[in-house]
Amino acid sequence: MLMKIMIIADSWPSLNIELRDLIYRLNRDGKEVICVLPYKKSLTADQIKETGLNFYFINNSNKIKSYLNYIMAYKVIKPDKVILLLNKHTITAGIAALICRVEHMSVIISSLNPLKPTKHIIQKIRNLYYKFIYKKILCQSDIMFFIYKDDYNLLAKWKVACKKRAVVLRSRGVDMNYIKKLPYPKTDLVFMSMPLLCNYGVKCYIEAAKLVRKIHPKVKFLLAGKFVENKKILSEQELDEACESGIIYYIEETNDIRPYLEVCSIFVQPNINQKEGHILEAHAAGRPILASNHPVNRSIMIDGYNGFILPVKEAEKWAAKILLLLDKQKLKTNMGNYSYELCRKWHDRNNIVNIIYDKLT
Repeated sequence: MLMKIMIIADSWPSLNIELRDLIYRLNRDGKEVICVLPYKKSLTADQIKETGLNFYFINNSNKIKSYLNYIMAYKVIKPDKVILLLNKHTITAGIAALICRVEHMSVIISSLNPLKPTKHIIQKIRNLYYKFIYKKILCQSDIMFFIYKDDYNLLAKWKVACKKRAVVLRSRGVDMNYIKKLPYPKTDLVFMSMPLLCNYGVKCYIEAAKLVRKIHPKVKFLLAGKFVENKKILSEQELDEACESGIIYYIEETNDIRPYLEVCSIFVQPNINQKEGHILEAHAAGRPILASNHPVNRSIMIDGYNGFILPVKEAEKWAAKILLLLDKQKLKTNMGNYSYELCRKWHDRNNIVNIIYDKLT
């Protein structure tokens, strides 16, 4: 009889990005995988057919229905093992698993942090609720896979005594067969790229570019990604002015960043709340990295080894580090090589899939 594995996520993009390779490997090795998603709108009928996967869709129009439907799903599917991509959107699935006393549940954690400090009583109560439920789910899990180290560090802060069952992955991983190490270009180009640009980050990038180009006027600054205007931080007009004056060059969303990584010599990611962006691809390509002091970035890179971690609202510090790398070619080359080596050690998606697979089976 086939081992039946139930995988729960909050959306198809989330499942596809984080666990696609694992799911297909489990299927290849004779496991029956059922992907549980909260609503059918996340996939069209053609997409469902194209994936070749088994799906079970949950009606989560309200919390009570969500609890009841997840309980029903556990009873109908009767899985041998459950893998839950745990976040605040799938917490009802975790509670239902506790109610059903699911025996073999493992969790993959990308963010435990809706728990931001607040002075509002209602938000404080909500934070306490999330913290209490997270702790219950973690304590009942066979294995906990932490995508980022900052979430793992919360175990000690929350006094959760289950570190022996915890595995730190450090990132979602990158396909190193798709993104390969690239030679350095003959001329310097600084590159910032994220699927959804951070307004504070773009503002910092423009200000840093102005400072650097006063000393190195020939250095180009390239920006790529979707820009959503926030006039309080940075308006479309300000972005247009920076482009028209030649301070930066801007291209909108791109499906393939490899050609841009090939021509860049320094990769920067000044972000406040965006996830990984394209920082992993920059690692795989062998580029030195400047990144903001964000939990995700702290998990992915090593400050002073393969780049620098900097405060996002202090453009002068970003400019100083860019100038340092421009003036010290050997340092720039070494840091780029260290990015690649770090990627092979920590972020190769094949290795991450192997770690999860070996622990689960």
